[in-house]
Amino acid sequence: MTRLSPRHSNRLITNGLTERRSYAEAPLGQTFADGPMRALAEWIIRYGDELFEAQERTRSAYA
Repeated sequence: MTRLSPRHSNRLITNGLTERRSYAEAPLGQTFADGPMRALAEWIIRYGDELFEAQERTRSAYA
């Protein structure tokens, strides 16, 4: 499934080609915070220092 960027999504809505819908089963932000955001936070806790160090090494190499 292809996902639209927010820019393209807003264009479609602005031009009346689609509409926003909200669903009672998933209150805004709740499922996002409990799923993908929690997984991202856990990944950052686990690998964040390594990522930062790799970025610093890359900057040093090109400086």
